[in-house]
Amino acid sequence: MSQGHCKRSSDRQRKSKPLVGIQIAFTLMISCAGGQFVQIAGSGDFNPLIWPVFFVIAGIGLLWLFCFHQSWSRYSSAAVHPTEKLAFILSHDFPGITVAAIVIVASTMLAAAISPQRHMESTFVTISAAVAILFFFLIMFVAVFIYVGGRREAKGVKWYQLFTTGDTHFTAPNLSDFDSASLFSLHDRLLDTRPSVARALGDRLIARNARYPIVIFCTIVLIFAIWGCANVKVDLREEHFLPLSAPSRCFLEDYREMFGKTTQFLELTIDDPVEYEEELVRDSIIELLDSAVRAGYASRAVSWLVEFARFEKNTIYDINPDTFVPVVNLVFLQTDPYKRFVSDISFDRHQTQIVRSRMYLELTQKGVDER
Repeated sequence: MSQGHCKRSSDRQRKSKPLVGIQIAFTLMISCAGGQFVQIAGSGDFNPLIWPVFFVIAGIGLLWLFCFHQSWSRYSSAAVHPTEKLAFILSHDFPGITVAAIVIVASTMLAAAISPQRHMESTFVTISAAVAILFFFLIMFVAVFIYVGGRREAKGVKWYQLFTTGDTHFTAPNLSDFDSASLFSLHDRLLDTRPSVARALGDRLIARNARYPIVIFCTIVLIFAIWGCANVKVDLREEHFLPLSAPSRCFLEDYREMFGKTTQFLELTIDDPVEYEEELVRDSIIELLDSAVRAGYASRAVSWLVEFARFEKNTIYDINPDTFVPVVNLVFLQTDPYKRFVSDISFDRHQTQIVRSRMYLELTQKGVDER
């Protein structure tokens, strides 16, 4: 009984690999930190809504890293040189991870480029950067770590035996070129072919009769995915980030219930002094309003700048940067058709500068829905 206990204890010590867990944790932390750094460098501020992305990165990283580590023990039916074994793993098992990484990085960068919201753009950029960093560490750091750990395991040295040499007589490398025939030949010698549920399920899924139903199923899923991307809308509002019993959430819900469908105007307020006397500045503000009308979000723009442009064409006054504010204050706002803009323009106490102005967009139904 004592011998059986000692044997189980020895097996646990041989199979226990705490350094593998430390290495995986370090790689995941570096990947998440790198993604966060790219997000801050790109947007200029810290976005706390990015944090859920790191759970996705951790899931992807755990899958890839554990599969990479398990590949060493999976190909254990024949003794080969550690270098040859690692080269085989990289050439036989790693292409799938490589393709997955390229697809994730490319698709998330494309999604970030066409994303209409800043939060979605930051999310996709963070995922792309973190996966790229994870893939880089998988090649440059994890592969070396697997080789060192696997070589020590092949020597018969346990993880805590730091200064033990072990058996250094390995089988000499046999493959000079990893072509397809050599790869599959070595794969058949290394693979552990003991029966298991996962292997039996895999054999059934790759059978000839099962390919057509799988293609049909994937096609149906792809059709629904394309339809969902085009029609499904995520309604993310401020109250979703507040506790259910918070007074501010109750106020927002009551406001949306009573006034959400009746507010047809969107107010655009400029609270800082702007050089309205510059024609380029006025044209930029008018272009901003017109872009919402062209996109179908608004039916018209109510702006004193638009009316002032018409007034300027018909007035006899000389309007230049020095006379712009006096003309607006003493002539434009005193004329009957334009007196309605008096409350939309605020001057400083010396009446020499516009410190605040207000404009409106009359929203269409599309604008109300997207508001």
